[in-house]
Amino acid sequence: MFDSDSYNNILNLIKPELDEVDDLISSFNTVYPDFDCALKAYFKAPSKKIRSVIAFLFFKAQGYEINENFIKLQAAVEIIHNATLIHDDIIDKSNIRRGIETFNSKFDNFMAVISGDYLLSIALKYLLSLDNCEISKIFANTIDSMCVGEISQYFNKFKLPTIEEYIEKSKEKTASLFLASFESASILYNFDRDIAIDFATNFGIAFQIRDDILNFSNKDNKPIHNDYDEGIYTAPIIYAKGNIENISCGIEKAKQLLDNYLCACRSIFVRSDNIYKQALLEVLDLFNL
Repeated sequence: MFDSDSYNNILNLIKPELDEVDDLISSFNTVYPDFDCALKAYFKAPSKKIRSVIAFLFFKAQGYEINENFIKLQAAVEIIHNATLIHDDIIDKSNIRRGIETFNSKFDNFMAVISGDYLLSIALKYLLSLDNCEISKIFANTIDSMCVGEISQYFNKFKLPTIEEYIEKSKEKTASLFLASFESASILYNFDRDIAIDFATNFGIAFQIRDDILNFSNKDNKPIHNDYDEGIYTAPIIYAKGNIENISCGIEKAKQLLDNYLCACRSIFVRSDNIYKQALLEVLDLFNL
């Protein structure tokens, strides 16, 4: 995705917090060892954990200490994200993710569906343990939004959207989980909710734009323009006016759009410089293409 050495240096700043999230995620236990081992191996596979990383860096940059509730919140976010990936692998008929066998390949589609649902139940338990109705409502609305985004994408295949429609879908599909994480954290810390929402929304949209640009290259070792082939038209092809032959021009304009959202993220800070703010700015720089 980007320079691993630079990113690993950033991860080292928050390694204790990320380790706590990992420990909490892996604390489940069913009566079926094969299933438990497979699920825990899935979470131990190399992952950027970008949702937790930016949340930890952002709120530590504001001077907050990471507490147990914040760890539970980030564990829930990571679990929800991974549940959606397991379900995505069924839809995409994927056999490998993060270098290991997917659940639909290792078991079958039935077990993959149940595995994703099981993870959602674990995430729900962690969210309920925060004992905050407002946070529970935020995540209920977030999961609804993510599903609506996918439904919208399905029914609009092979239709060229406007860039505004694309941004709205990106908010629903991708930015909404970043937003839920930041808005919930702002409740836990009594932090300015508007600032948290602005950063998370801009970063989430930037994350999706970047991913869509990379879908037209082989930088991430993923299938090239498979979204386009399946009738899912993203920023590069929208700017290319639906013509794959003009994709180079579309990619350059999409990069400009990405930079606009990353610039918006850089402007949203309320404290003086510290190592966490600098690390977060480095993450934003790594997202540039």
